[in-house]
Amino acid sequence: MKANNINFTALDIGSSKISILAAQLYASGDARIGYQGLFHSSGIKAGVIKDYRQAEASIVNAIYTLENEIERSINTVSISLSGIGIKSFYIYQKVRLLSGKVSKGDVQVLHENALEQFSSSGQTVIHYFPIEYTLDKNNSILNPVGMFGDILGCRLHVITADSSQITNILNCFAKCNISIKEIVVGVYASSLAVLTEDEKSLGSVVIDFGSSTTSFAIFVSGELVYTGFIPFGGDNITSDIARILSISIPAAEKLKVLYGSAMGGGADDGVINLSEIETSGNYDDELQITASDLSMIISARVEEIVELVKAEYDKVGIDHLIARRVILTGGGSLLRGMKEIVANNFKKQVRIGNPLNIPGFVYDHSTPSYCSSIGLIKYEMIKQKKHSGFVQTSTNFFEKITSWLKDGS
Repeated sequence: MKANNINFTALDIGSSKISILAAQLYASGDARIGYQGLFHSSGIKAGVIKDYRQAEASIVNAIYTLENEIERSINTVSISLSGIGIKSFYIYQKVRLLSGKVSKGDVQVLHENALEQFSSSGQTVIHYFPIEYTLDKNNSILNPVGMFGDILGCRLHVITADSSQITNILNCFAKCNISIKEIVVGVYASSLAVLTEDEKSLGSVVIDFGSSTTSFAIFVSGELVYTGFIPFGGDNITSDIARILSISIPAAEKLKVLYGSAMGGGADDGVINLSEIETSGNYDDELQITASDLSMIISARVEEIVELVKAEYDKVGIDHLIARRVILTGGGSLLRGMKEIVANNFKKQVRIGNPLNIPGFVYDHSTPSYCSSIGLIKYEMIKQKKHSGFVQTSTNFFEKITSWLKDGS
């Protein structure tokens, strides 16, 4: 794709990798991807900057490589935000109608009033989703525009993130002379990439297995009604392998990817020579483990992670409202046996979510790593098409804080 056709850049910044997609978005709401790439990420864990210089270097490397490939500068990007600090809240607000007939302006005022009344210390609103409207004594109204009544109410699902966390990320990009156009919660972006319209409509659960966190999103009647996370992910599995077998983290990751299975005590009992995995170590050539031994290490941690996610899911108490469907995303979803363990715990049908097609995207073994980035493009496509149910975001906050950071640098 010619450089002058690229007009949108999406970055998903994880604890272990940065996935980046550059695309051309058309006025029609369609898109074509012109570049895709995966890069090593450091300095960020669970969406929180732990080492500012390392995080900045990771971002600069990814952007620099992209700019060289497309032969133009990148000034604005959309990013996904995952990990610790993402919270779901529910608020209810009502207004008295002056004309007796609901207009789009009345709905907008209702939303604005609700957000003005919302307050949560140290949190910034990222998204808000209208769950239902009420009109006088009538409940569960999906679209009240054009209806008659006196009192219009709305229940909103509000998703927030830690304000200092956002400021640090925006500042990191500002130091790279890049503005943030949009921040989208990672599991929501992934959901947009993998869910079918039927799955959103009938109700589904999306579980995103990341490196440092495992996030989940619940959809009911086409709307995102809840997001949650636990602070455990694929890195914990790798650490368990390294600690129990006394090998390095890179070797443990390689062992997990090549031979790992979440199904403990499986039929595969092949022998693995650790000296072939940990080539830098001084292992005896006879030092071996079986694939079954490895799967027992992995399955213990996977069972714990899935059980913790299920416990958080059960707290929401809306299982009866959704279809028996779970969709898995993220690098951890590719671990053999993961689908079966989730199915056993959730008692639902489970599938691995591959991103819905966008022209120009190349599918390979790394495809799940691009789910959030593709979701960012899908998000922008929805905006372009002016979808009636499009989620609102607090874009003005990002624009103001980025401008302030640049002026103060």
